[in-house]
Amino acid sequence: MDRNWIKAHRMTKEYKDGVEQFLKHAAKHAKNIDFILCPCKKCLNVIEVNGPGQLKEHLMFHGIDKTYTCWTYHGEKKGEPSSSNFDFDYQFLDTVDTNSMEDAEGVEKNTCNVINDEL
Repeated sequence: MDRNWIKAHRMTKEYKDGVEQFLKHAAKHAKNIDFILCPCKKCLNVIEVNGPGQLKEHLMFHGIDKTYTCWTYHGEKKGEPSSSNFDFDYQFLDTVDTNSMEDAEGVEKNTCNVINDEL
């Protein structure tokens, strides 16, 4: 499925048609049609909406998260071929340096402690 619509303005026919295609895809792969994760810019696949109607409202009003090109929360598997024209490589997510993340968490905790000490 062509995903160029994701980059299109929300008022274009291309975007509206893409949303309709996405709704069909999401409904087909939903475990429960009444609760679908929403990939709009507000929900970011963290919040479920109440069915395809509300999903469409969110995608039309807020727009889709333009980085959501591999629809892993809607039935696709990572690395599964699609006809997307995006060149983003999700493989890098598997190579995150956990030591760097631990260091960052330590800095965050220390910063919070310093702020609390000053208060």
